[in-house]
Amino acid sequence: MKLLFRHSIRGVRLLVLLGLFCATVPAYASPVDLFGFGMRGISMGGAISSSAIGHEAIYYNPAGLAWGKRPTFSLGYQYASFALDIRDEQQDVQEAPALSIGFSMPLPLGGIMKDKLALGLGFVLPQTSIFITRTPYPGTPHFPVLENRAQGVSILGGIGIQVTDWMSCGAGFIALAELNGSIETGPNQLGEVGAKVHDSLLADYSPVFGVVLHPSEEVQLSMVYRDASRAAYALPVKADLGSEFPIPIPLLDLRGVSQFDPGQINVELSIRPSSQLLLAASASRVWWSDFTNPIVYTAVPDDYPPQPEPNFSDIWVWRLGAEWATQLSSTKLAVRSGYVYYPTPTPHQTGLHNYLDNTRQIWSAGLGLEYSVFQFNAGLQLHVLTDRKHTKNESEATTDNEGYPTIHHGGHILVVGAETVLEF
Repeated sequence: MKLLFRHSIRGVRLLVLLGLFCATVPAYASPVDLFGFGMRGISMGGAISSSAIGHEAIYYNPAGLAWGKRPTFSLGYQYASFALDIRDEQQDVQEAPALSIGFSMPLPLGGIMKDKLALGLGFVLPQTSIFITRTPYPGTPHFPVLENRAQGVSILGGIGIQVTDWMSCGAGFIALAELNGSIETGPNQLGEVGAKVHDSLLADYSPVFGVVLHPSEEVQLSMVYRDASRAAYALPVKADLGSEFPIPIPLLDLRGVSQFDPGQINVELSIRPSSQLLLAASASRVWWSDFTNPIVYTAVPDDYPPQPEPNFSDIWVWRLGAEWATQLSSTKLAVRSGYVYYPTPTPHQTGLHNYLDNTRQIWSAGLGLEYSVFQFNAGLQLHVLTDRKHTKNESEATTDNEGYPTIHHGGHILVVGAETVLEF
């Protein structure tokens, strides 16, 4: 009886561990997709795809690498604070401090390739984690587009080539981490139940392609395509509590998507009304309809109702950016601002799911100082969430659903950061 009780306690502990794995909040995408890369891009709302050169072009448009004629190195720090509320109650969302590192290097080739080809590499390194896989129970209210999106390492790489005096092309990648492994429980040689955990971090790569056109000194055009990046996790759990506790436990095949960046295509126009002023406007088609449920049902009866699809919508994202620069003695000063209108891709949550999201208006500003080969950039973003309310349909949701009968949500996100850049 004593042995049976000990096995029972260990079995309960195992189930509690699995419950904790499924009960926490999700991490769905990368920090660069949510905030941007580099302080100039963050300050201008991401509207720099046509004007980015050097390290900042690694993410926004690898074709811009070709226009940088000197090697650059950047080191930055950013901090994101989330104030998200559900039914006027503040949610416990982890803050997101991160280091950003960027390199760009024109290749010293000769002949027709002289000053034509450049490489770039970038990293965003969260300071609280390397990779987080947290998955809620289906129906748990949470913010899948926002919560913990900044909690995963991002690796960026690219190459750009100047094809003519007025055109460059580029290709690159964004790499996110994904988790694979297994958990096996069973009795050891002494008859005591133990667990073996196997896990490994792998990389999921998504390609990026871009082109930049300079039809004149005053006008720049760009087009960028980013493929979707879907970092999955798979963690099958096999449980055997031994002959003293002969309860069959089905295979718990825990799998789903922990991080997701939607595919998108971006078109941008920037103009220079004067030598001091740059204005940019861009439109992005973002394919959020590819979003899948973050966790699949496991160990359920064959006649169990299937989990409803999330049915996210494809959206248009609009960006405006401005930069004014002037020379102050030996120092160049740049003042920047930006605006983004990011409509929500989530439908009204009338059934089982409570995928909460809000249309965001993103206001940004920043400044830059350049002296000799040194640059200092600082920036901030304020994501203002438009309040939203959902009413459950009684034919689709039960009365014990956490969003029943209505649920409303809103909040804001504040991002601040600074970086130093060195040209060699």
